[in-house]
Amino acid sequence: MKAKRIFKSILQKLTLRTRLLLLFFLLMVPAISTVGITSYIQAKNTALETIENRLASETNLMSYIAENLKFIYISDHDYFLQQLNTNIRTQQKQLASEGIQAEYFYITDGGVNIFQVSENNIPMIPSDLIEEIKSIKNGQMTFQISGDRYTITFQEIEALEGIYVVLVPTNSFMAPIHQMGWTTFIIVIVNIVVSFLLIALFVQTLTKPLQSLRETMRSVRDGKLTTMKSFMTTLPELISLHKSYKAMINHMSRVLKRLQQTTVQLNDTGSQLAVNSTTTLQTSE
Repeated sequence: MKAKRIFKSILQKLTLRTRLLLLFFLLMVPAISTVGITSYIQAKNTALETIENRLASETNLMSYIAENLKFIYISDHDYFLQQLNTNIRTQQKQLASEGIQAEYFYITDGGVNIFQVSENNIPMIPSDLIEEIKSIKNGQMTFQISGDRYTITFQEIEALEGIYVVLVPTNSFMAPIHQMGWTTFIIVIVNIVVSFLLIALFVQTLTKPLQSLRETMRSVRDGKLTTMKSFMTTLPELISLHKSYKAMINHMSRVLKRLQQTTVQLNDTGSQLAVNSTTTLQTSE
């Protein structure tokens, strides 16, 4: 009961303007924010899934290329690696043109072997990551290396006698999505501000006539039958209220005027009766 009284006391202090604006924030802001956040999350998941599928497809394609090159240059391993590097460089340029910065290496029992196209561009690979790739052999994962998050796609290739690995910084292909997220955030904020201003203007057109009516009623309470000032509004309810109040004040003014006239007449009649009474007394005497 105490909480109910406190809540009721708070509500009694909230004006109509405050309640309407508060209702706007409680309804519009979560709705607009939810739409923006949902759109960003869906776009992020879709882009991430698309890139991951693309990397898996490119890795699988390179596996076929490596097997064919090995079959052609089966007796010359160095030339096989040279031709494989050429194909990897072509693939790297193609991915780079699409905003995907890929680096390449392969893992054998002897350790990590970096392809020529990625020399000096690959960070130190943690040993636990190498062991995890060896245990899975084929798949895809995300891993944090030197503070940066990478998408790692790998597949075992017999021609290499190891596991072929494509290393891609997640930020390289997620940057446009993050930019879209900031753009969405700005659009949401702008929409909220513009909507707030429009709602505030609408609320003002609704509450200003009511405030004018309140001030006029205070004057009436003090005995001043003043007509409420006209106001600009297109709301039928407020227009009807203004007409009704104006009609009521005019009617009250007419009633008071008649009362004043009646009072004056009664005063005159009373004076005449007093004179007549005096005359009658004198006549009686």
